[in-house]
Amino acid sequence: MADYWGLVAIGRRMGVDASTVRIWHRTNGFLMYLRYRYKRKPAWYTNDTLIHAWELSRCAQDHTSPLAMRIGRKRETLP
Repeated sequence: MADYWGLVAIGRRMGVDASTVRIWHRTNGFLMYLRYRYKRKPAWYTNDTLIHAWELSRCAQDHTSPLAMRIGRKRETLP
């Protein structure tokens, strides 16, 4: 399990910019938190386990969204 310290490192892992990671944290509940590293000032921290849990919750949320339900119904009516 890898640890990611700082928004830049987290963004690199997720394939997005650091500002996008902050937006995800604020709006989509991206799992990261402030943590002290070697008695320095706090830095944003996450790891692969937290990222995986967040991705699973996003999949579950998307699966039950109204848009997914409408798309599912349309597929069922096609021959």
